[in-house]
Amino acid sequence: NYSLIYVIDYYKTGLFPNAGGSYFLSRLSNNLGVFLGLTGHRLHGMDVLHAGIATHFLPTNRLQEIEQKLLKLPKADYNSIKNVLDENTELVTSKSSFSLQEQLPLINRVFAIDTKNVETIFEQLKSDGSTFALKQIEILKTKSPTSLKITLEQLKRGKQFDLNECLKMEYRILHYVIHGHDFFEGVRA
Repeated sequence: NYSLIYVIDYYKTGLFPNAGGSYFLSRLSNNLGVFLGLTGHRLHGMDVLHAGIATHFLPTNRLQEIEQKLLKLPKADYNSIKNVLDENTELVTSKSSFSLQEQLPLINRVFAIDTKNVETIFEQLKSDGSTFALKQIEILKTKSPTSLKITLEQLKRGKQFDLNECLKMEYRILHYVIHGHDFFEGVRA
């Protein structure tokens, strides 16, 4: 709904996307997952749907009504639930545009999942020189360099793995990271 804020910002504590983030983010179109995973860019309301993260957008003032429709379903199977959500999301989805629409070509190019390394992303943003690109440089500079590198690599690998393999990879990385300097420094700060 309109009050939703979606953000991935583990970097202040020296962490990285987890809970399946390496699987889901690596599969977003236009390399949005890499962009979101590295920058921690906030998506608001309808943008979460446009980004491909949410499947439905429900008007806040109708949530209780929709909940009642769901509770009254004779059979709570996937198709029945989807039909109720589909019927109620169509009312708002065509009214809004994606706030990152103009930046998608830059995001797709610079934050490509096959990008060699984080330094290449910095170079390409600097080379672009647009206000948006320069703002992303400043944002990335506030993040843990180790977390940025881990995130990029985990998303590259996550693109090739199934969800179970991604969860295992994230678990292993977490055990390694929590014993490192960045995590303790991030928690302290």
